[in-house]
Amino acid sequence: MVTRGLFLVGVLGGLFSSFEAVGYESRAYEVTESDGVFEVRDYPSVVVAETVLPGEFDDVGSNAFRMLFRYISGSNEPSQEIAMTTPVTQQAKGDRYKVAFLMPSEYTLGSLPAPGDERIEIRSEQGGRFACVRYSGFWSQSNYEKNLSRLQTWISQRGFEVVGEPVWARYDPPFKPWFMRRNEIWLPIAEPGLL
Repeated sequence: MVTRGLFLVGVLGGLFSSFEAVGYESRAYEVTESDGVFEVRDYPSVVVAETVLPGEFDDVGSNAFRMLFRYISGSNEPSQEIAMTTPVTQQAKGDRYKVAFLMPSEYTLGSLPAPGDERIEIRSEQGGRFACVRYSGFWSQSNYEKNLSRLQTWISQRGFEVVGEPVWARYDPPFKPWFMRRNEIWLPIAEPGLL
């Protein structure tokens, strides 16, 4: 029975590894410092498709995801499909949330199709230096807040200066088991020499 269970875990793990191996383009970055689950990273500027919606933390991501997924699936002019990328990011904006899809690096602001939904905006997102924490688990507000607190403590211990709001990054599809998911929180920090 144990062998059968291990076989099933192996098969499922292989399926999810295959899903990742299909190869979504991920946002590039350079690690400048690493400490277990914490990293300091430099991100270049990128082009994103984003929407800002009202709603609860646990619900707004799903609603925005569906809207943005329709855009990359052809709900645009001229009905062009765009490859999925990772991560999907979410950030509080007052009493609303901004959710963004990274656009594949082959596109520029001028070469992307116009969204069919006026709530979607195509724009350039500025890069910068971020302190990050990586964790697995459910996409819940409590899990997010617990890991944000861990990241803020680590930042304080390192003497970094936070210069913006946290970004929540999710890398995996919803059918991936919670314990195998890659979730991250990024906090923008001042670069050396800018303090």
